[in-house]
Amino acid sequence: MKISTNRAEDVDRPIVTSNAGVGPASCELPPLSIPEAWPNKPGVGFFFDLTDPPPEPGNAIERAYATGLANLRNQGGAPVALEHFRAVVTQDIHGNYLSARLLALVLSAEVGDIASLKALCQSCLTNAQPDAYAQRAIDSSSLHFYKDADSDRGDIRVGECIDQPAITAQISLAGCLLAIGQPGEAVRALEDGVTVWEARNAAWKARAKAVAEEMSNGHSSALLGSG
Repeated sequence: MKISTNRAEDVDRPIVTSNAGVGPASCELPPLSIPEAWPNKPGVGFFFDLTDPPPEPGNAIERAYATGLANLRNQGGAPVALEHFRAVVTQDIHGNYLSARLLALVLSAEVGDIASLKALCQSCLTNAQPDAYAQRAIDSSSLHFYKDADSDRGDIRVGECIDQPAITAQISLAGCLLAIGQPGEAVRALEDGVTVWEARNAAWKARAKAVAEEMSNGHSSALLGSG
């Protein structure tokens, strides 16, 4: 996984695989509200590749999920895709498709639906790994944050963003707030994102240290046994 900025080399970050802290099962959305005029930048952009062939949907929710992903492949298809992901969110009363909520959040940020973005934010601030359908359907993903209208590339880039919903949610919120002319709020959202990064990295380091100690102890015991 890569998280990078235009001013620094790419930095490897761990993929968070814990399901601890999964958001509420249901998520109530306000009506879809897309501004008539919305800039492409500043803000955020979502990029992805799908698996080939795509997985066969197993139920009505997954059919809406698949249709949303298919529409994202089309130029200008984000608003239509967003409607399908919102349908998944509305039908998903058991919280089985949390990555669809994250996709709805990211696309809400892309099209300027700040009310829906904020409604989705809390349930996306989790350590959850991608839902089962996203793992089968999405091959790679990245989120780009643009701080200027003339940015040629993302000033912040979150690689495999589907794998880390909390960070992706914070960066999406910051991008949308910046695009609607609230730079102070955007800065606060980015600062919260930094806190999330640090917490995730600290957790990964602690786990890596524990595993290394377990392996070291096991190796020492094996050596003693062989003596």
